[in-house]
Amino acid sequence: MTGYRALRRTFRTVLALGLLSPLAAAPAFADKRADSKAAFERGLGLLDKGDVRAARIESMKALQANPSSAMARVLSARVFLEIGNGVAAQTELEKATAAGFPREKVRHLLAHALLLQNQLPKALKEADPALVPDQFASYAARMRGRVQVAQQQPDRAKGEFELAVSLAPDSPDALVDLGRYKMLAEDPTGGRPEVDRALELEPTNIRALLLKGDMVRATDGLEKSIPVFTQALQVDPNNVEALLERAGTLGDLRREAEARADLKKVLGLIPDHPLALYLEAVLESRSGRYAKANALMTRTKGMLNSYAPALMLQGMLAYQLGNIQQADDFLGKVVAQVPTSELARKLHAAVQLRKGDAQSVINTLKPIIDSNRADARTMALLGSAYARQGKFAESQKALEAAAAAAPKEPALKTQLAMTRVAQGDNAGATAMLAQILKADPKSMQALMMVSLVNMRQSKYKEAAASAEQIIKNYPNQPIGYNLRGAAQLGMNDNKSAEASFRAALAKKPDFAEARRNLAQVLIATGRPAEGRKQLLQVLTTNRSDTAAMAALAEVARVRGAPNERINWLKQAVGTQPKAIGPRIALTQAYLQNNQMNKALVEAAALEREFPENPTVIELSGVTFLSARQPAKAESAFNRLVTAAPGDAGPRILLARTQALQNRIDDARKTYQQALTLTGQQDVIPVYVDLVALEARNNNMPGAMALLGKMRTLYPKLNIADQVLGDLRLNAGDAAGAVAAYQAARKVKFDQSTAMRLSAAYIRLKQPQSALDTLGAFSKANPRDRLAQAGIADINIQLGRHKEAIAIYEKLRREGARTDSSIANNLAWSYHQLGDKRAVPTAMEALRLAPRNAAIIDTTGIVLVETKTDVKKGLVLLQSAARLSPRDPNIRYHLAVAFRANDKDADALRELNLALKAPRFENRAKAVQLAAKLRG
Repeated sequence: MTGYRALRRTFRTVLALGLLSPLAAAPAFADKRADSKAAFERGLGLLDKGDVRAARIESMKALQANPSSAMARVLSARVFLEIGNGVAAQTELEKATAAGFPREKVRHLLAHALLLQNQLPKALKEADPALVPDQFASYAARMRGRVQVAQQQPDRAKGEFELAVSLAPDSPDALVDLGRYKMLAEDPTGGRPEVDRALELEPTNIRALLLKGDMVRATDGLEKSIPVFTQALQVDPNNVEALLERAGTLGDLRREAEARADLKKVLGLIPDHPLALYLEAVLESRSGRYAKANALMTRTKGMLNSYAPALMLQGMLAYQLGNIQQADDFLGKVVAQVPTSELARKLHAAVQLRKGDAQSVINTLKPIIDSNRADARTMALLGSAYARQGKFAESQKALEAAAAAAPKEPALKTQLAMTRVAQGDNAGATAMLAQILKADPKSMQALMMVSLVNMRQSKYKEAAASAEQIIKNYPNQPIGYNLRGAAQLGMNDNKSAEASFRAALAKKPDFAEARRNLAQVLIATGRPAEGRKQLLQVLTTNRSDTAAMAALAEVARVRGAPNERINWLKQAVGTQPKAIGPRIALTQAYLQNNQMNKALVEAAALEREFPENPTVIELSGVTFLSARQPAKAESAFNRLVTAAPGDAGPRILLARTQALQNRIDDARKTYQQALTLTGQQDVIPVYVDLVALEARNNNMPGAMALLGKMRTLYPKLNIADQVLGDLRLNAGDAAGAVAAYQAARKVKFDQSTAMRLSAAYIRLKQPQSALDTLGAFSKANPRDRLAQAGIADINIQLGRHKEAIAIYEKLRREGARTDSSIANNLAWSYHQLGDKRAVPTAMEALRLAPRNAAIIDTTGIVLVETKTDVKKGLVLLQSAARLSPRDPNIRYHLAVAFRANDKDADALRELNLALKAPRFENRAKAVQLAAKLRG
């Protein structure tokens, strides 16, 4: 007999030899040696019976009585091995050999200790059969088998386990190891003969009972395995492994109180036992207490980082707590450890999708797809990833497969409807959602999607109605209030929208989307500081919320802080480097801040990483156009046409770029190709562009023929007459433009027609007719801010500043606090009436649009003429003149500023430049000032 019992005999043999040694000792020391020997014997007997905890106590007594006892050290090491503490076991064995215990007689134990520390090559070396005595050969073979299981060498492992049994056919431990291997590698009942034989040899063998419990659990169910684990605990009530097995099984049976009792006992025996903490964390996570579960896993101090289930739990907890990067790291390790785990791959893909890394999602799911084992969840994730990349055809195909695999799952049909919306098929999406709601009128996802589809089509009342239905069905859920607020925003009802978003936050204070929406309302209603505070609060909850960062970037833009805007967007990109949205926004910010080189670099990087994404390709082309590289822009738009051959938009961009390079025939051909596209294409922009192209190239018959065709194709639209009016106005024929716009008005009196007709009347010097036109439209559309602002603008031209002020102030009260033009015009009217509010209002307009020449001009002249700060006014007006060097009114104001700063020569120079213009608003004043300066 070898192994466990042979080891005991060895201890006793060595002990007997030791007693014959001629050692002279004091009586007190002799007593301690006797105490140590007695404790050692008791511990060895308890260990032989499987009472590890009691054996541990006796081994400690033996060492306390005689710290130099090598045999007590080996006993202590064996106890540590039984409880799974490889580091402590190795320490005791090294002390034993240092005290004179033969190393060859503990190599098998050292191998076990190293194996527990995952030091596999070292463990294999210690268990080398050439180094281990025959009496321990079976034990060493078992250790080699366990190493080879960990190294995924199943054939070698099986050979070692079979060797261990052949060397010690009556060793329960060898039989258990072989039985466990068969159970895991072959089938749940494959090791049953070995387990039965082990229990026949030793009915109280804990390891055999635990393995039998595993087999019963796998074949007969959780409930029937409980008595087997309980039997093991009757042998050793303090056996940690048995307590953990029973606790885990009870937890799976949802017998939480009993499971917690077992775990409490484990943690009492071994504080912060990692597996006990893990199982307790599982119980907490099942109850939704994710923060507490995460705190428990933190206490494991990384000791379970090679245990895939623990890594998976940590990944899931990180995801629930919004720590997306941690979730990605944990689940990535699980997939690396267990690449065949489909669950791990799906969870990892879900996290990658949350990060915005669509390509990684596709790569992670590829093995499942390739093996034809994809379920509905897998296909839904794949469809979402393709949608993120803008590949809507592939997305729809995947989502259709998901819906077919789970026909009773409305969420998948809702997701498919979203894809159809993204492709512009609102009708198809609406029909699909109607089917879902017919089967389940309370489907929250379908009602949400109906609301979103309606908002996409600017049907805000219908969207609000769907949101109200959600609130009615789910009054304690925040989503309905949030959707209602979004619909109210669309209806320009900021006050109600704010109330709805606050109601959503009352239901769920950490609802980030509602808080971001509330911030949007606060910013729009002139409370940017409050809005910024709300967004920063979102980031205190989730530092990875790139949407909040993007919103903070928008606040910075409104405040006229371009560098702050770029910094926020760079932070968003750093948080989610694979997400397209923040990268696109950063590129656009560079463009708007005139940082062309950085915009080009970012656009090029985007296209390298997302070469097939239509939005990225379009941005690349637009960036090249802004950088005055039309040939490269044309190349990009050609790729865009290839990527979306059935879409008219890319061809319009391509044609415009060709026209910009004076390749008129190529542009005309591209427009004509766009007109031949079939399907639900909006080709009106193609006609509009083509008419303008023909008119610019003096082909008026061709332009008129196209307009005639538009009237025939779209008899209920007024676009053809609007375009005709534009052509005539651009040609200087204001009367002809009025006639065309009046014709458009008869078809449909919409905002664009009202604004165009009003502008044409102004050109005809008929301001009252312009006012009457906008007044009629505003009466029919009282919430239309643009029309009201247009009326105020005309009043300014007529010198009716009180009337203009009343309208502008009303617009600002109703939510136009961030409109720089309204603030600018209001400041000008205040200034004309000598109102002290002119300066602060002008400064506010400047903060909103710091690079707008007209606004800089207004602020500068107000500062000069009110004598608030003539030096700053001069600096501002010089800046305005640089931005708009051909504007004679700005030149005149700059001359006034120079005069106020006692720089008459500079003032006269600017007046001479201004007076070269034949007509401008301040010409008479400029002539008068010039004469005064010359005189």
